[in-house]
Amino acid sequence: MKAFVSWSSGKDCMHALYHFLKNPENQAVCLLNMSGEGNGQPHSHGISSAMIRKQAARLNIPLLQKTTSRGDYEKNMKEAIARLKSEGVDAGVFGDIYLQEHRTWIERVCGEAGVSA
Repeated sequence: MKAFVSWSSGKDCMHALYHFLKNPENQAVCLLNMSGEGNGQPHSHGISSAMIRKQAARLNIPLLQKTTSRGDYEKNMKEAIARLKSEGVDAGVFGDIYLQEHRTWIERVCGEAGVSA
């Protein structure tokens, strides 16, 4: 399975990536990071974009960073996922699904963009 990994730089996304890659048939096509508009900071942990680029380089996985505001987050995320789908990605891997409301949102957004979560 070809998938993108939603990347906030934290332990949950790393844990999800680890488990996804346990299956040798799975391929992490890229890390998808949504950063705050204007300041280059990710929305979730406040880690610099430069640090996230270093993480991606160390993992040897391409990074797709998308700048967005909170108000346009869903629209911009769908655009990024649609782009990845056009490049052959069929799933998204997420580590932050412990809250049912967030998991439901992720599944809806991915479904509307044509990939599974």
